[in-house]
Amino acid sequence: MNYGCFNRPPLRGIVQVQSGYKCGGSDSRMPHMVLIENPMTKDCQYQKSDKYNDPGCMGCAHKEAISPQPL
Repeated sequence: MNYGCFNRPPLRGIVQVQSGYKCGGSDSRMPHMVLIENPMTKDCQYQKSDKYNDPGCMGCAHKEAISPQPL
């Protein structure tokens, strides 16, 4: 089993999101779309801790090797 983030392409810096509605004519409305900076983290969050050694991440290009922490 792998996750949706497994070897995914890099996230875009700008994304289009809905910010309310605008009038689309008589008795209709259309979504008002705006561009914003992508607020999602670009780094792999599973690489912060390998304490669970998640098998779904094995072989993922975004997973970096973590050096052992001194005790």
